Amino acid sequence: MQNNRNKAVLARSVDMVLETMEARQLLSTAPWSVQDQQIHHGEAVAHYPSINGAGQTIAIIDRSVDYNHPDLGGGLGNTVIASWNFETDSQDVYPYDNDSHGTGTAGVLAAQPHEVGGQLYQGIAPGAKIIALKTTGTAQISAAFDWIVAHRKQYNIVAVNYVDFKNSDESAYGPQMQTLYDAGVFVGGAVGNYGPAPAWGSFHDLISLVGSVDPNNDVSLSTPRGAGVDFVAPGSSVNVPWYSDGLHLDVTISGSSWSAPQVVGTAALIKQISPKFSVKEVKTILHDSATKVVDSYSGATYDMLNVDAALTLAYKRSKQTPTVERPTTPTTPTTPTTPTIPTTPTTPTIPTKPPVVSTSNGQFFGKSPFSVGQVIQAENYDKGGVGFGFYEASVLHPATATYRSDTVDMYKNKKAWMVGSTQAGQWMKYSIQNKKQGNYDISTRVGGLGTGAMFHLEVDGQNVSGPIAVPMTGSATKLKTVTIKNIAIAPGQRVIKLVIDQVGTDGSGGNFDWLQFKAAKRAA
Repeated sequence: MQNNRNKAVLARSVDMVLETMEARQLLSTAPWSVQDQQIHHGEAVAHYPSINGAGQTIAIIDRSVDYNHPDLGGGLGNTVIASWNFETDSQDVYPYDNDSHGTGTAGVLAAQPHEVGGQLYQGIAPGAKIIALKTTGTAQISAAFDWIVAHRKQYNIVAVNYVDFKNSDESAYGPQMQTLYDAGVFVGGAVGNYGPAPAWGSFHDLISLVGSVDPNNDVSLSTPRGAGVDFVAPGSSVNVPWYSDGLHLDVTISGSSWSAPQVVGTAALIKQISPKFSVKEVKTILHDSATKVVDSYSGATYDMLNVDAALTLAYKRSKQTPTVERPTTPTTPTTPTTPTIPTTPTTPTIPTKPPVVSTSNGQFFGKSPFSVGQVIQAENYDKGGVGFGFYEASVLHPATATYRSDTVDMYKNKKAWMVGSTQAGQWMKYSIQNKKQGNYDISTRVGGLGTGAMFHLEVDGQNVSGPIAVPMTGSATKLKTVTIKNIAIAPGQRVIKLVIDQVGTDGSGGNFDWLQFKAAKRAA
């Protein structure tokens, strides 16, 4: 037991860390993460340390939740105090099937302070309690809202984070949302990841829909645009708690699913300041305190969450004095005045020497990495589950095939499989063994039914292709080969990452059959 307590943080990859409880006690000097700096979360913690969600409960309508995760208190009854699985009519919502989306949501809302990669992370309302409700489809979501209405007073439920996993008919539970609205319960959710198309309509008076911004405060391309977006918050390459194959993890992930809980959690903090605030008053506080960001794609202005400013305005409008005097000099020296946000070079470069840390997760599809020249089937991405071998931004539905037991959609093209119905933010990783330094071509067989879909290719985390248009082939099974030529690649174990940037007019980011990594031909 003592040896286990003394274990250091186990690094799974550059974007995953498995932590021990002992490591969490060594966080006092860690700087706040970029995503927390963007929304002035560290400043809010320093200025209003007693406003942490204590006494408030947030219900999440989502997928499975790893309530044993150390970030969530390490057991049912700590942070997660109640749960119900409407799929099985049982209490247990643990992600035995690795369907861990609710874990990330719960973590963004209420994770305890913890360090990942030398940065400090904390849920927006770590003092709040979570009720986890697992659903799929209209009837189950409606039943979950019924449950919340029935138990609102019992648990002091002040906010709901709602995610639809099956394009449900929201009119079926509009009455329940109206009841919660009238009772002062804030309901928020992700606007989706089908951008940059216009956002779909919704009950905008009853629910606040949240989109994603990247580390440079620009609206993520995968976020829908327009009046249907109430707020934006960090959702591109953010860190959230996760579960995979028995491991309690923290993963780097993208999507508006992770933006919405930041706004919902802040609403719970505002309700802690004054339970008398109506939903309309909470939304007005969030809008009036927001940081204005201009979308480089459309030129429109959106309201980005500012936690510190929201709490300041909530105190002002409630005509209360903060219980802890606001210090003139912040007591958290680790929060930089101006966040340093890394930029992506216009022309990506590949190092001539192998990086010290490989981006491979070490769980190859086969017994070893693929070799140069080998045709790699798109469905044969690395093992390890979500965040290791793949990420699907639209994990709002079950997979359409069972070649792999995860959420990636696959289809049969004659006798072979291919990855299809891809969505913005989705990616797959393929480990490669490169024997020598040189220039290489990377090809992929791809096509789509619509226009406008885009993707790019990375090697060891660096964009080597820039945006690539998915060719419109007129058939889901008719594909074309697209090749990126003369990429300088270092020897050793490398990782190719195929990333979907934008869906086309058919709602898909393209269908992918295979990839190939081979030596470039020398010019004659």
